[in-house]
Amino acid sequence: MTITEHFFKDRLEVRFKGTLDHTIGPACERAIRHAHAFGSKRLQINLAGVTEVEKVSVGTLCFALHTVRQLGIEGTVLHAPTAVQTILSEIDATISSKE
Repeated sequence: MTITEHFFKDRLEVRFKGTLDHTIGPACERAIRHAHAFGSKRLQINLAGVTEVEKVSVGTLCFALHTVRQLGIEGTVLHAPTAVQTILSEIDATISSKE
């Protein structure tokens, strides 16, 4: 998997390419640290280049989104594969219904 970070004026975008696997954890951790340190208001995780998703990566992705939201940073996933999109929308629906 290839991971690149792109800094913009108001956001940090992390782009993943290839198989989304267990290595997403350290990449998300690094991105969260960078977004927080540089005062980014948004962290975007771009999955447009993802060709395959290992199950373990979805939980890590959910945890990363939860962490950035606790830090006051807007966390979003762009171009998520259908399976990932479904899980993320179900989690957001669960969180929204409890608030």
